[in-house]
Amino acid sequence: MHVIYKDYYEELKIAVMKFAKYQKVMLLYDDSITNSEIKAISDSIKGECIFNQANINNIDRAQLYDGYRMLIFKCGVDSFLQAKIDTNEFVNFFFCPDENYLPYFALDIKQNENNYICLSQGKIDHCAVTSIYINRFYNYLNDIVINQQTSVNFDFNENEITQSKLISMLNDVNKDFDFVDLDILREMKIDYKLLPLVDYLLITAFQLIILASKSHSLNLVDIYKSSREDYEIIDKFYAMSKNQILPNVIELNFNIINIVCKKTKERICELLSLSRDYYDEVDELIYKIKNYCKNSNSILSYLYLYNIFSN
Repeated sequence: MHVIYKDYYEELKIAVMKFAKYQKVMLLYDDSITNSEIKAISDSIKGECIFNQANINNIDRAQLYDGYRMLIFKCGVDSFLQAKIDTNEFVNFFFCPDENYLPYFALDIKQNENNYICLSQGKIDHCAVTSIYINRFYNYLNDIVINQQTSVNFDFNENEITQSKLISMLNDVNKDFDFVDLDILREMKIDYKLLPLVDYLLITAFQLIILASKSHSLNLVDIYKSSREDYEIIDKFYAMSKNQILPNVIELNFNIINIVCKKTKERICELLSLSRDYYDEVDELIYKIKNYCKNSNSILSYLYLYNIFSN
């Protein structure tokens, strides 16, 4: 990802001339963007490409995937997340008017390197920091369970968080690294501002299943009651209940997994105080995370199977 700190429109023109000259370019915006901002973008690249624009919340997907070379995003981060656009198909140019830029990096990991993001110098996305910590833990545990080994590295001595360090951390993420918390936001329609709270609830749920695995006090959810006549879900969880791989892995590696989980939770708790207070949202978030886990095919489904969120 190429990070731009100034001369946004001039850099946009250069990018269009390099990758999309005389080709189709689409500006995607939402209701937070003014007509003058849209005009400024149009004026900067008119004559260099075939320019079109559309509200990201009301896009014609067939048109979008019909020959467009570049997408320009100027919208709120929630609009971007909910649009669920496969950015791998395009060269992408992201305008980021505030400090919320994690999704542009995280959902763009597997793309080519010819993407751009416009940032304000020094702005730190606090949600990105908690997300990095929870997803390091998630990918670490998932690797151990699925691949029997992991390449995820932890550095809990990272005391100074700056914009440049945060961007470096995001750019260094392996292409196979999953940001599962962002997927929860997208699928369950949760506002981005609640991401730190989602991360806290996830690490707390993992902590509970780790301690219960060690003490052999795991309790199965009533699969038939909770799934009713959804036989696909019933079959999935019945098979999982017979496969004890997650609790077995946790029990065999309890000390290291428990230490990493505790330290991850400590860092998330430290950072949670930096975000606004949305604790009134906890019950609804637990309900949404629980339903996500129920339908997940990842290790998160074990959180539902073992009734970590209760009935």
